[in-house]
Amino acid sequence: MTLCLAWKQDQNIYFLSDSRLTDNDKTIITDNATKIYNINLKLFNPTPSGTYEEKESLLYSSTFGMCFSGSYLNGSLLADTIEEVFSNLQVVLNLTDFSIGALSNIAFNIYKQISSQLTIINREAGISEVLFGGYCPICKKFSLYKFLTKMANESLDFKIIKQDLADGFLLIGNSNAKAKANELIQKISIHYNYFHLLQDIIIDYNIPEVGGEIQSGIFKNYEFSKYGIIENLITQDDLGIETFSTKFKFRGIEINYKDEDLIKYNMNFKKKYFDPFKIKYDRT
Repeated sequence: MTLCLAWKQDQNIYFLSDSRLTDNDKTIITDNATKIYNINLKLFNPTPSGTYEEKESLLYSSTFGMCFSGSYLNGSLLADTIEEVFSNLQVVLNLTDFSIGALSNIAFNIYKQISSQLTIINREAGISEVLFGGYCPICKKFSLYKFLTKMANESLDFKIIKQDLADGFLLIGNSNAKAKANELIQKISIHYNYFHLLQDIIIDYNIPEVGGEIQSGIFKNYEFSKYGIIENLITQDDLGIETFSTKFKFRGIEINYKDEDLIKYNMNFKKKYFDPFKIKYDRT
């Protein structure tokens, strides 16, 4: 299980998630599971008439975002399949409906098929709950949808629900984690943000299903981008001398920009980071 958060701030939409993957017995499998995904959208014009080669031109491109809780197999298969479909869509201008509503329903159809297949063997353990969003290629407005499934006897009840983040935030995931988040939401201020909220739940030993590292992403400028997290540390030696250090983490993995291979081959990992836990430190 997991905990995913979505909220609106300064006209942008944010996704947060932990990175822990557990089995049905709450045994930790890994603390580095990916739960937030980029979905590349590419809309191509039709292939020119009378040609035998694939020469269709790109009409529109963008990036959607997805996060999920529940079955990791379900969520990861879903993200991979939607990515493959969405990056190879051929449309006809003024004829094809490629609005955000139409695209979300295509993604929802994939979700239903994958969930139906997995629940045959895995029952409830094959179900995931999904947040899927992006900017409409036509009206350029943002929309967010939730996909969910409920199993009743031998039948599955699928729902797609359009979400409104204008007046608050949205949670999916572990019930205990959601209850704790609804308690902590009262603390949100300029000194306590949603990153602090998720971090407090991650370190809460009473909620073992949520843990690992913070994953994050933002819908901004008509695109979705995943961000890393900056971790600032102040350590003290036996003499009381403090040392300030910074770690750059992406999906829980530390990115060392002084790594010998990056330097040797003149490469740079081009990634943006959030710095939600800033430490005021006087170097003078």
